Amino acid sequence: MRTALQVTGLRVTGPGGPIVPHIDLAVGAGETVAVVGESGCGKSMTAKAMIGLLPRGVTATGALRLGDVDVDLARGPSALDGLRGRHISLLLQNPFTSLSPVHRCGAQIVAGLPKAQRTDVEIRRRLAEVDLPERVARQYPFELSGGMRQRVALAASLACDPEVLIGDEPTTALDVTTQREVLDLLGRVQQDRGMALLLITHDLGVARERADRILVMYSGRLVESGPGADLFDSPRHPYTAVLRDSEPPLSHRVERLTTVAGSVPRPWEVADSCAFAARCPR
Repeated sequence: MRTALQVTGLRVTGPGGPIVPHIDLAVGAGETVAVVGESGCGKSMTAKAMIGLLPRGVTATGALRLGDVDVDLARGPSALDGLRGRHISLLLQNPFTSLSPVHRCGAQIVAGLPKAQRTDVEIRRRLAEVDLPERVARQYPFELSGGMRQRVALAASLACDPEVLIGDEPTTALDVTTQREVLDLLGRVQQDRGMALLLITHDLGVARERADRILVMYSGRLVESGPGADLFDSPRHPYTAVLRDSEPPLSHRVERLTTVAGSVPRPWEVADSCAFAARCPR
């Protein structure tokens, strides 16, 4: 399998210290890799570092390889100029944060294309790919349902035909039925294009069902990885085990949900020690 995305020695640093001390990961063309973990583990910061969209005051270092193109992340967001959209793209959780409320959906879908390609024919083609009717091109995001808005955001993310798509909780804001429809659509588009998908999610069921591989993240570190079908059946790291056990069962009712006491520590508070030690049941 050809490697579409490879990250080596990624480090994300904020005003207080390291947010992501060190991460290496790779995603093959046509492969789906899911990143799971609690809020505060650094999943979204990792995604934003890879596409050069970190908030002000947060910096990244490390090497990024997109196909045959090498990127030095220490150069800042400008290192991804000309690559963002065309080689790698980001689909966010809430389409209201990625879509403009004052521009029609059709214009937003093709906004990243060269001016000569921003035609009605191209807009219709992009809408058809995500199963939306032509009328959506003339509508504003607030006139659409949540599922339709996320399809517009997906069409905009795919408009420049990226080799890698990062989905940062792309279905969390949707109801269960719409979530499945969007995930099915995303899977179909990915298969048709042979595109790499890095899926960040809190939903272990989605990761288990949709991912070829799952990466477990805790306090800015990858603590375990494995095949999507097997990782939670035979976890090696205690955090993976408690993460699995905290998922509500679908087969029976429980009196009390399993939880993990405490919260995710800041990476600079645990330094070179085991980040999970203070919460570990073992």
